Amino acid sequence: MYKRLLFIIVMCCIVVGWAQAQENIIGRLAYIGSDNNVYTHDFASGQDTPLTTDASKTRRYQWPTWSNDDLLAYFCCDLQAADTAKMQGYISATGREAGRVVYEGTAAPVIYASWAPAPCDAAGTCRDLALLINDVPVSGLRVDLVRDTGTSQISETIARGSPFYYTWSPDATKMVFHRYGSELSLYDLASKDISGKTDAPVTFQTPAWSPIDDRILSLVPGSEANRSTLMVSTSDVQQTPLRENLSGLLSFLWSPDGRYVAFRQFGADGEYGAVFIVDAVTGEIVARSDVKGVIAFFWSPDSTQLAYITVNLGSGMQASLTSDMLVAYQGSAQLEWSVLAVVSGFNRPLYTFTPTTETIYLLLYFDQFAPSHRVWSPDSRYLVFGEVGSSNPLISIYDVQQNQQTTVAEGIFAVWSWR
Repeated sequence: MYKRLLFIIVMCCIVVGWAQAQENIIGRLAYIGSDNNVYTHDFASGQDTPLTTDASKTRRYQWPTWSNDDLLAYFCCDLQAADTAKMQGYISATGREAGRVVYEGTAAPVIYASWAPAPCDAAGTCRDLALLINDVPVSGLRVDLVRDTGTSQISETIARGSPFYYTWSPDATKMVFHRYGSELSLYDLASKDISGKTDAPVTFQTPAWSPIDDRILSLVPGSEANRSTLMVSTSDVQQTPLRENLSGLLSFLWSPDGRYVAFRQFGADGEYGAVFIVDAVTGEIVARSDVKGVIAFFWSPDSTQLAYITVNLGSGMQASLTSDMLVAYQGSAQLEWSVLAVVSGFNRPLYTFTPTTETIYLLLYFDQFAPSHRVWSPDSRYLVFGEVGSSNPLISIYDVQQNQQTTVAEGIFAVWSWR
């Protein structure tokens, strides 16, 4: 009787302690629950708010994404499970009520979406949402732009290409397209003109526009065979090499303050390398991971830390993981979060987990997702991710300061709000 009472007291203390801790967590989560519905989690109140209730095995909502002024977009349905070819996009004005339909299509699922980083009018009542569409009937990709005013919206196709990656300018007036595996071009939203086309036959995924100014990162052929240069350009095509004579494929991200660039090489054998942080002006190496095999990495909002993912070496899997192996190991891959401190260069392993399928997809295309789908809390303290639980998938957060994992809800995919 005494042991049972003691257990109840301990559990009550844990629950109360977590409730009190939640009150101090900044930001909110949007997540897809294990029932395939969309939810938001408010840490101040500890409440989960369902934005949808009609999900099923054949109606699966996907890819919630916050704007930096708290609009929340999400999409339905996952065509791999759907019994209809109809697709819809929704926007919730605050993330606390069901979204309104702002976009519809047939056999055209949204595979990625990114909010413009700034309003499209002086009053701040208009916001653009760019959708990367898998145009199934023509076996290609296109980008559709939804312009939302809160009460009405228009949508139009602005470009096609396959593969297709894009990045926003910080003032949201332009975009850089990377299409067909080689073509870089500039899109002006006001004139709707595509200009400055350059052919750069180097394979990489997404270019990256600096979050603070006119600098654009891309990869161009190097001076030697099978080598490439990480190039900083401006929208008027002035170019400055940042790092030269790099081998393999590269993924790269600006720090939110624009001072640093993180990049990781990807060998011709498909193996992931280490992640390096360099000064965004001089190209000098500031810090690097102490291991290779970095699958993905994400800047903290305050630009002081870089969280990165590797294979857990104690899992019995190979230390050097390829992207094909990562897909094949879905449901069983043991991955590990680590954090690299920019100033000290100190590497610290955090937490080992088995990612959900949706988390693996984010990791494979992290350089496109990272600027729009935040895994860090606004105060740069917590990470969020979907992991495989003993019975159901879980939405977990990890406190980087206290080295503590906490389960928030049952679910498969989650992102932090910007504020």
